[in-house]
Formats: sequence, structure tokens, C-alpha cells
Amino acid sequence: MSRRAFLGEGQQHISGPGGIMFRDSLLAMAVALFCLSTTAVCQEAATQAPGWDPSEFQLDKDGPCSFELGAASSLIKIRDSGQSREKVISTLPPRGQSDSNPSVSTMYSVLDDIYGNPTVARFPYFAYRNITCMRRHMGKPIPPNFSSVAPQVMACQSKFGMEASDHLISCIQAAVEGKAP
Repeated sequence: MSRRAFLGEGQQHISGPGGIMFRDSLLAMAVALFCLSTTAVCQEAATQAPGWDPSEFQLDKDGPCSFELGAASSLIKIRDSGQSREKVISTLPPRGQSDSNPSVSTMYSVLDDIYGNPTVARFPYFAYRNITCMRRHMGKPIPPNFSSVAPQVMACQSKFGMEASDHLISCIQAAVEGKAP
């Protein structure tokens, strides 16, 4: 399928990280969502996306988890700003592209997690993603998906709050490791 056919005649488009093509009215947000580099396109998109602060989390932009953590943080901000799941999906490549592009798969995984669990707060979910990503890259076992540990993560959030703290992080780590939080 050509880019023109995929995007639709006359629609704006931009190639993002990993060659992902973004389209439609949420273009600036979609690009800011998944860009953690300092390119001019990402900086411009970041200034246009409400509430997006790329320096909020000090991430290693070349680290193995930077894309996943940026997507997690940004998609929760977008969800919390009232954007519908359908509107966000309309800006993404088709789900079928996830087979050949891990970045697309990550975006849909995060999207499913946070819209499927609308009460999970930004930092607890970010911590879950950080812990699971690091464990995956170290070859350690991780839960099959967020839904399998969502009740435990939500219990941690209820007990220790939504803001970053050592207790909250330890609790979420215990949940990821299969221990009682």
C-alpha cells in the first residue's frame, strides 16, 4: 500500500521514530508522544501537544526503554486530558503493522493498558513499565501483560498514592515479581 493510500489523499503525514507514519488531527500529539530525541520536528510537536513536557522524566534517549516509557507517560497525559481511545487510535498506524514494527506494538500495548484501566495513575503505570522493561532486557521474568498485575498495582497506588516514592516503587516491583505487595 502506498503512503498516499494509507494516509488518504491530501492528509498531513510525517514519518516518526522507526518509520512509523502518523496522520490526521492529532498529528502533533502523536509525534510528541513517541519522540524523545531532540530533533526539530519533535521539539515543534512537543510544543504543540498540551501538557507534554519531554524533560519531565530524565530518560536516556538511547536507552532500551526510552520509547516505551515516553509512550506510557504521554498516553496517560492524553487519556487524562479527555481524549478518547478512538481518537488516539485514529492517529496511529493500523494495528496490523505491529507484527513488523515493535514500536507500533508497544504503542498499542500501552494504549490497551491505560484505556483498559482508566484509574491507573501516571506514575504507577510509568513505574510498572520501567520495571518490566528493565527486567525484560535483563532476561528476568515479567508478567504476561498489565491486566495480570493491574489489581496489585492499583492496590499499591491506593496504599502509597500516585506520586513517586520508594514505597510505591517497591510495592509495584513486588507485584511485577509475583510477590504480595
